[in-house]
Amino acid sequence: EPYNTRVATLLYRACTCHALAKLRMHTDPTIDHLRLATADFAACLRKIDNDLHDLPSTKTRKGKDKEKKREQKKKQAATTQSPAPPIFDTARPSFNCNTIKIHSLGDYARTIVRLGTTDSYSTSLVCLL
Repeated sequence: EPYNTRVATLLYRACTCHALAKLRMHTDPTIDHLRLATADFAACLRKIDNDLHDLPSTKTRKGKDKEKKREQKKKQAATTQSPAPPIFDTARPSFNCNTIKIHSLGDYARTIVRLGTTDSYSTSLVCLL
């Protein structure tokens, strides 16, 4: 329960930022609101990131280690006993807040002021022949 509220708040802030960024017509108050909403969203992301570092280790099932699975099958076939328990590994939940997408969230409002709304331009390369 302690994390459900935080995750719900994070989703709400993300939806607010997304809705404001995708408006087709901006005014000064909507740009200011987008700046504040982006700051709130970034604060929620940092809080979730800090909370994840405080969580204890969890057990996750290994799915990528094929060699151990092969060895386990060989041993099981040789002994013909009941199936061996699944292989588990301890891991911490991971979330990387230090990505370029997160870093550039603060530039959305300034970019909208400089270039216009996000539906009025494209970032794809154009080749003129």
